[in-house]
Amino acid sequence: MNRLVFKFSCFNHGWLRFLSASLCLLLFLIISGNSRCLAESSTRLITDFLGRKVTIPTKIHRVISTCPTTTTIVYMLAPEKLLGWNLKQDSRHTPPQYAALPVLGGWFGLWSGNYETIINMQPDVILYETLFDNPDGGSLEILTDRQRKFGDISVVGIFGSGDISCMDEPIRFIGDILNAPKKALELVDFHQDIMRMVSDRLEKIPHKDRIRVYYAERPDGLSTDPSGSRHSALIHMCGGINVADCPLKQGMGLTKVSMEQVLQWNPNVIITEQRQIFNAIEKSQLWAGIEAVRTNRIYLTPRGPFCWFDRPPGASTILGILWTAMKLHPDRFRDIDLRDLTRRFYADFYHYRMTDVELNQLLGPSPNLRK
Repeated sequence: MNRLVFKFSCFNHGWLRFLSASLCLLLFLIISGNSRCLAESSTRLITDFLGRKVTIPTKIHRVISTCPTTTTIVYMLAPEKLLGWNLKQDSRHTPPQYAALPVLGGWFGLWSGNYETIINMQPDVILYETLFDNPDGGSLEILTDRQRKFGDISVVGIFGSGDISCMDEPIRFIGDILNAPKKALELVDFHQDIMRMVSDRLEKIPHKDRIRVYYAERPDGLSTDPSGSRHSALIHMCGGINVADCPLKQGMGLTKVSMEQVLQWNPNVIITEQRQIFNAIEKSQLWAGIEAVRTNRIYLTPRGPFCWFDRPPGASTILGILWTAMKLHPDRFRDIDLRDLTRRFYADFYHYRMTDVELNQLLGPSPNLRK
């Protein structure tokens, strides 16, 4: 009986040792497998807008964008990941930590990018908008050269972030890269809601009732962008007719025109982004005979942190679609509370809580009144 107990005890201890060793081996294999999975998942392969296969980190923490249109989207979706601006930034309605980001330049009409400066910032990824290399679809050769000069830092080609008619795809794409797909979807949905509202209310306006608009640009109001330019796209989109019969200039646009041409076009409405131009047109005798001046329909676009109408075109002009439509056809939008939409948009996408005083400064006491 004692020998039987002893044998059973030996068998039991042996089995326990075997089971313990097996469990240790299994645990080792699981840990080893998880480590390999973690190592393998630290990067992922994506296809950019030029069809390039680009390996990027799975988790992105530091981003540089070489163009204001993509930089704006990064700021709207994940501002804590943005390392810098392309131009000196308007600090109005911008939290201090983002307003203080450095100016890094870029390639977007103003070719001011510096490879060494950007490399020294140690970004996880660089977003490169190719629209300014080739308006018809980007330039693979130029982007390949950029990648070579940036070395091991992944450069992702984007196309269309500055085109209000097709920017939803770049927004979703950038949202995926930044691990912020939900925020990207919120921005796309907001854009689509605005587009539907404006389209539904303006699509049946006959051509004869559409407002004739001149877009007065720097330095003296005698530069503009005709139909077909992404810089003036909101005019047609919002039920207007762009009166500028002049050549379409690619890149940054800004086709020079004469005072005689503007007088001949005689627009119903003038839109400008700059207070200096706005004031000059109001006071100038040269502009006094134009219908828009005589009827007090010169409109200064809201601005801060970005302009609502243009420069940069793209996501920053989403509210500007509605603003422009309300300026051109106010009777069709009297029930719309632009102040409430502005407050929501700034909180959700500019990460800034607007006060009533700031809303008054931005929009005036009523969204249907001229600033």
